[in-house]
Amino acid sequence: MKKQWVILKFGGSSVAKPSHWETIANAVQQVLDDGDRPLIVLSALKNVSNELERLLHEALESKFERSLNALKIRHLDFCKQLGIQLDALLDDYFNQLSLECQHIATKQKITPAAHARVLSYGELLSTQIGANYLNAKPIRCHWQDVRELLVSEDSSDEWHHFTSAICQFGRSLELVDKLPQSESVIVTQGFIASDKNQNTVLLGREGSDTSASYLAAKLGAKRIEIWTDVAGIFSANPREITNAQPIDRIDFEQANDLARLGAKVLHPRAIEPAASQQIPIKVKSTIDPKQPGTLITATEGNTGAGIIGIASEPKVSLLSVPEHFDSEITRNILAMGFDLLVTLQQENQHHLVFVYANSDSTQPADLEVAQVLPKGLSFQSGFGLVSLVGNFSLNMLGELKRKISSEVSKINSSYQLNDNAICFLTNSQDALDLSQQLHKLLIEK
Repeated sequence: MKKQWVILKFGGSSVAKPSHWETIANAVQQVLDDGDRPLIVLSALKNVSNELERLLHEALESKFERSLNALKIRHLDFCKQLGIQLDALLDDYFNQLSLECQHIATKQKITPAAHARVLSYGELLSTQIGANYLNAKPIRCHWQDVRELLVSEDSSDEWHHFTSAICQFGRSLELVDKLPQSESVIVTQGFIASDKNQNTVLLGREGSDTSASYLAAKLGAKRIEIWTDVAGIFSANPREITNAQPIDRIDFEQANDLARLGAKVLHPRAIEPAASQQIPIKVKSTIDPKQPGTLITATEGNTGAGIIGIASEPKVSLLSVPEHFDSEITRNILAMGFDLLVTLQQENQHHLVFVYANSDSTQPADLEVAQVLPKGLSFQSGFGLVSLVGNFSLNMLGELKRKISSEVSKINSSYQLNDNAICFLTNSQDALDLSQQLHKLLIEK
C-alpha cells in the first residue's frame, strides 16, 4: 500500500523547550509506525520573530550587534540542551544575518524585501536544529528549503507581496517529485515561501499553519496535525476568558470564520487549502499530548443549532462605502499596511473592517488615510470587532438579538456576516469586556 503524507506543524511554543522535543519525536514516530510519511513544518523558536523584528529597527540605528549576539547565544544554548552541536552551521546563518543588518544600516531603510529576508532566519534556524535533533534520535530525515516548494502569487502592493504572500495550493505531482524518496521524514519551514523571482516572502505573522495547509493540499495529504501550546480550539481565548470550553469537533466553515475573525489558535488563511481537498485538521497540545484536541473536518462538526465560539479583534478600523464602490479604494488602504479583515453589509452600505499589519511603521492617522480616499468617505480607527460563530436558525437569531439587547452592553452595531457568524462593533477598549459578557451569557453552563 502506498504511503500517505501526514503534515505535522509545530508552533513556536512547541519547539522552544527541549522537553517538548520528545513529544515531537514521538508524534513523528507514530506516523512512521502507522506506515505513513511525515512532513514536519516548524515555526521559529518562541518570540524569535519578535526579536528579529526588533533587530530590524536596531539595524536602522547601527546598534544591532548586541541583540544579534544574544540571538545567536540563545540558539547555540538550545542546541546544547538538545545534545547536538551546530556551531559552524549556525555561524554561517548569523554571518549572513549580520550582513543583512549592515545593509539596512547603510541604506537607512527597511524595505519589505529586507523585512522578509531577516524574519525568515527564525524558521531556517529552528528547522536546522530540529532536523539534526531528529537525525540523532535516530529518525532519518531530510532538511528541505520550503522556498523550493511554495511559490507566491504577485500582490498589488510591495508590503503584502513580501510579508503577507498567498500561494496556489492545487494538487501538484511536481511537488511530490521534488521531495527525496530515500529519507522517510521531511523537515521544512513554516511562515516563508519564495516569489516567482526567487525572493524570500512571508505568509503573514503566525503563517506556519497556512504553510502546513498549503503543503498538505499540494501533496494530497491524509491529514494535518497542528501542535500548539493549548489543547485544541476553545469557545474563546482561554488566556482571556478562564471559563472557555474546549471544542471537540468543528467543521471547516466554522473554523474558518473563527480564524479570520480573530481567534488566534489558527492562521486566518489556514483552513481553505485543507478544505479544498477535504483534508482533516487535528489541533493538539505539545504540552499535554494526551488531550484529545479538536478535529476539523467537512462532516464531523457541530451541525446542531447553537453557538460554538467567540472571536475577537480588539483593534480595527472602519470605512463605510456605498454598495457599489471602486475596488481601488481598498487597494489604496492595503498599500498603507492594512489588511482587510471582513466586509459587513447593512442595507445599501458596506462596512469595510481593517486591521493594521505593518510592524515596520506606526499606524497612520485617520486623516492621513483619508487623503487616499474619495471625498465624503471617513476612515475611523478605535473600534473592536467581537463575533459569535455557530449555526444560527432564523428563530434562534431573533431570540439571540432580544437576549443580547436586553442583557449585554457596549455594542455599537451588529451584523449577520453569514449563516455561521454574527459580528458586533464596539469601542476598542471594550472588546474584551464584550467578549466576556457574551461568553458568560451564551456559552457558559
